[in-house]
Amino acid sequence: MLLFGAAKLPKLARSLGESAKEFKNATAAIDSVNETQDNKSS
Repeated sequence: MLLFGAAKLPKLARSLGESAKEFKNATAAIDSVNETQDNKSS
């Protein structure tokens, strides 16, 4: 709280949540591509 101030915390938390969601979606997409490639090579 000392680094950003109380006013910026909600925006910071929202940005952090959006980043985590985007990372999760990208990871799922990569896993999906890997599964598709594994199924094609079998």
